[in-house]
Amino acid sequence: MSLTIGPGTKIGALLKAYPYEDASWLASGQVVEEVSADRMLERGEHPIRRIRESVAALEPGQALLLHSSFRPEPLMETMRRAGVAVHCVAEGPVYVTYFGHKRAVT
Repeated sequence: MSLTIGPGTKIGALLKAYPYEDASWLASGQVVEEVSADRMLERGEHPIRRIRESVAALEPGQALLLHSSFRPEPLMETMRRAGVAVHCVAEGPVYVTYFGHKRAVT
């Protein structure tokens, strides 16, 4: 599916085109690792490999935290498609993105 995003694009249209579950509960989890995307990229490394490996090692209720100066949409989408729970919030000029295992359905 392709969606053009530009001025005037409504968030409702984005959510309808790219639905995902609310994973804000990750922010209250135990953060076991923090990664700086900006530092990795400055060294010529892409964070996706490290994120994948670290998330695979997480226990239920644990989270990995990624700090970046940009909203890491491509990484977030890749991880969501891999079945990972993702939650991103802007804290001033920094984006804080949580990654963890999806909650079990009860």
